[in-house]
Amino acid sequence: MRYYTTRAFPTASRQYEAGDAIDPANITAAEWIKGTESGAVVPARWYGTATELAARGIPGPGVPVYETDTKIARVGDGVTSVASLPQVGIDTYGPIVGSDAWLRVHAGGNLDALIVGAVTRDANGAATSAGVVWPDGSTGTYTATTVSSAFPGAVDAFTVTWVGATTKTVTQPAVTRDSSTGAVTTRPTMTVA
Repeated sequence: MRYYTTRAFPTASRQYEAGDAIDPANITAAEWIKGTESGAVVPARWYGTATELAARGIPGPGVPVYETDTKIARVGDGVTSVASLPQVGIDTYGPIVGSDAWLRVHAGGNLDALIVGAVTRDANGAATSAGVVWPDGSTGTYTATTVSSAFPGAVDAFTVTWVGATTKTVTQPAVTRDSSTGAVTTRPTMTVA
């Protein structure tokens, strides 16, 4: 199982920078807990076609798996092959497909995995609109509703629609950012209507 750092992460043995591979065996238990609970250390994602992912073997515990051709999301358990893992929201993991909780999980977890086709960007590079395909195959639209004026290229609020049995809109209200770094300091709860 491979893990990576999402930002600078100091340990007793070395300073990790964003994107560095990190081996849990090389850090203390306290550092591991601090890193994973803070989001500084995350499991590597498996992203590709069902065939490509099946050839990779067995994803480690907690590793997100997304099949780009089937639009199926799974979560590794460290012992089961990709094709035999339950589908998120269909078998034993997570909320039911199309439920408000399911929509918040996917819109808030990895929005980039939903976006397909052309992405419209503003002059600063912020993604302002795009089509989406949800893991269940339903389509929708991503729209930035607030782009950051203090941190050009960043999106502070957005909506994503899900066109399934009904049409639902997931709204991420505007986040609050640290005035010097731009890091999100407050993320209001997403709503679904």
